[in-house]
Amino acid sequence: MQKLIDLGFKKAATITQDGLGGIQINVTQLANAKNILYAFITRQNEDDVDHWRVLYIGHSRKTFRNRMSGYQYGNGAGPNNRVHNAVRDHLNTEGNQVEVHVFVDRLAASIQGLPLDMPAGLEYALISWYRDYNYQNEHPRLLNKAGNPPHGVAPPDLNQINQAAQEEAAEQLEEAQVYLAPPPAPPQAGEIVHADAPLCQFVFSLTPRTYWPLPVINVSRICEQHFGPHHDVVIVELIQNNEALAVNVTINRNANNNNTPRLWFAGQAGLDYTAWKQARKGVNEQVTVEVVGRNHIRLS
Repeated sequence: MQKLIDLGFKKAATITQDGLGGIQINVTQLANAKNILYAFITRQNEDDVDHWRVLYIGHSRKTFRNRMSGYQYGNGAGPNNRVHNAVRDHLNTEGNQVEVHVFVDRLAASIQGLPLDMPAGLEYALISWYRDYNYQNEHPRLLNKAGNPPHGVAPPDLNQINQAAQEEAAEQLEEAQVYLAPPPAPPQAGEIVHADAPLCQFVFSLTPRTYWPLPVINVSRICEQHFGPHHDVVIVELIQNNEALAVNVTINRNANNNNTPRLWFAGQAGLDYTAWKQARKGVNEQVTVEVVGRNHIRLS
């Protein structure tokens, strides 16, 4: 487990029994984060992370909340079902706990102008590492099929290779599905819509030397209590055509003298944000920021 902590994985969901023989996945943060690595962690009451066990490692380009919905109901014959059943069985023993920890790319690194997809690149490296770690420490094998051949088994023949390819394709299909109910239809002309009031909101002007060209937002002091510490991740929803493009940004509390959060949109998130604002606003026009949850804002 320490390997995941060192990489920056954060606890983002807890899992409990639902009282009907199933499980309830309670997402506590990063609900709208996309292109993520996630790991199911099983443990008992002990606080020593060396005794925690990694059950499954996955990668999804859909939102974290959407992906967890697939596991909650366990539909299909791939990881949804395997992980659901394993988690349910683990929770049937008193004192056992299950959590989901998530890795969000905070570096937005690139080489020669080409963005590096850190979550996708780490997935099989982590599976391979925990394949060996679990074996050496007599922990149960990961539930992953792809990238997780058993120890001490002869090299696969052609039929086994084809079967493994089919299993990997089935797993990727489940990772890409949309499990949540579709969003409501957009309002009709003249229809009155009652939206939930934001926790807080502020405005800033797209000044020509700063906010217009730069992919940055400085959070107003009146709203800064809704944001976490330095290096926490914030979900930013860019509303366009009744849909939301969610991007991940990192909090910098060292950039401003009063330690209020500065949100810097790095890499592809910066390109998305710049294109979004410059297609909808002009120089010196104002942008309204709605704080809709802790570390969660919406620009519309």
